[in-house]
Amino acid sequence: MSTLISGSELAPILLHQVVPPALAPTMTSLLPAPSGSDGLSIGSTLGAYIIERELGAGSMGHVYQALHQRLGRRVALKVLRTELLGEPSLVERFLQEGRAVNQIDHANIVEVHDYVEERGSVYCVMELLEGQTLAERMEQGPSSLESIHSMALQIASALGASHAAGVVHRDLKPDNIFLVSREGRDDWVKVLDFGIAKCTSVLSTIQTAQGSVLGTPRYMAPEQVAGCTVDGRADIYALGTILHELICGQAPFEASSFGQLAADIINQSPPPLPGMTAGHEPVPPALASLIAACLSKQPSARPPTMEAVGAALTQPTPRPRRRPRFTGLAMLAGLTLVLSSGAGLSSPEAIAAPAPTGMTGMTMMTERSEVTAAEVEEVTLWVETQPPGALVSRLDTGETLGRTPLEVRVERAANVPLRIELEGHTTLERDVSIEESQRLEYMLQPPPKTFAQASRRAVTDGVLDPY
Repeated sequence: MSTLISGSELAPILLHQVVPPALAPTMTSLLPAPSGSDGLSIGSTLGAYIIERELGAGSMGHVYQALHQRLGRRVALKVLRTELLGEPSLVERFLQEGRAVNQIDHANIVEVHDYVEERGSVYCVMELLEGQTLAERMEQGPSSLESIHSMALQIASALGASHAAGVVHRDLKPDNIFLVSREGRDDWVKVLDFGIAKCTSVLSTIQTAQGSVLGTPRYMAPEQVAGCTVDGRADIYALGTILHELICGQAPFEASSFGQLAADIINQSPPPLPGMTAGHEPVPPALASLIAACLSKQPSARPPTMEAVGAALTQPTPRPRRRPRFTGLAMLAGLTLVLSSGAGLSSPEAIAAPAPTGMTGMTMMTERSEVTAAEVEEVTLWVETQPPGALVSRLDTGETLGRTPLEVRVERAANVPLRIELEGHTTLERDVSIEESQRLEYMLQPPPKTFAQASRRAVTDGVLDPY
C-alpha cells in the first residue's frame, strides 16, 4: 500500500514527471516487487511463528499468515525485505509504524502486537483480519447510505485519534480501509497501513529536492500533490474523496496521466454530487455540504479536525415539517365557537357581525387549532449506536427512553439533553433538538486504556492489507 504510487498504472508516469531523470532508474526499486522474490517458504519458522501462507507483497516486504508455536494464535507478519535491512533509517521508519499504531490504540485501527529485530530479520506482528477492503466492496456494487454513514463515522473516529497522537496517515484510500464482520454488521472498519513514510535514502533525497509525493494520487489533497507539507487536513480531503466515490461511484477526479490528474486536483473544482446515490437513495443535503467542505482546495476551508467531521456526521437530519391536518370535527368546533358568541343562526346581527380585520371566526379557530396541535404534536426519535444495546435516557427528566436501536415518540422540544451509556464504553452526553423527527447515530468508543491494560488486550481475528 505504501509504495510511491501503490500498485497503480500511473507509477511509470510518476517516475518521469516528478523524479529527477538521474534518479529515475534507481527509483524503480521502490515499486512493488514480484511476490515471493525473497519470501519465506511455507512451513519455515520466524522467531516463535510458523509461516502458513503468504497474504501479499509490496515494495517494503511480504505479509504472511503465521501461527505462534506455543500459544496457537494466528497473526499477520509484515516482514521487511532482506535487501532493505542495510538502510538504518528505513528500518527505523518500518518499526515506527508499530509504535505509532500502539500509541493510538483505537478499535477501528489495525493492532500491532509487536515489532522484532532478530537474526537478520525485521518484522511486525499484527492482528489477522478476515474480510475485504473497501475497494473490493465497492467493486461488488454501491453501498447503502446507512453503511456509508457508518463507515464514515468510524474512519473519522479512527483518524481523529490518530491525529491526536500526532500521526497523519497520508495515504487514506479504499485499499487501506478493511471491512470485517463485528457487532452484527459487515462494515466494521479497520484502518490499515500507517507506514506511508516508507522510503529509501534515494526517496529522502527526492523529497528534499522536490517535496513529498507519497500517497495514492486519486486521493491526494492539492497541497500533497504539490509536494507541500501536509497535516491532518490532507486526511480529511482523502475522506471526502472516498465519500464522493461511495456516493456516486467514482472519485471526483479521474485522468489517464499523473500530470493531468495533479493539475485537475490543484486547479479544478470537484463536480457536484448527484441528488441520488449510486444505490438510488436521496443524498442528504447536509452530507453533500460536508463532502464539498472536505474537498476544499484550501486546507483552511475544510473542517479543522476529524472530530469536526464526526460531529457533522452525527448532526440530526432535518425532516420536512408537517402542517397539522384538521378533520371535520375541528371545523365543527369552529362553527360552534361562532354560534356560542350569543346569537342564533336566525339573528341577522350574528351573521353580519364583523370579525377582526382579515379574519373570520372560522379562521380564528383554525389558527388556534394549528398552534395547539404544533405545541403538543409528537415526533419520532430514532437512536442507533455502534455497538448496539446502549441505554438512552433524558438528563433533564431522568426518563429512560430505552436501549438502542431505539424508536420512540416524544414531544417536540428545542433542546433535550440525552445520555447514551453502554458498559465498557465511554458515556456520551448530547444536547439534541427534536423539533422535528430525527435519526441519531453514535459510535461508542472504549475508555482509554492504561499501559497495563493495553499489554493484556485481547487479540481479534482478521487479514492485514498486504502492503
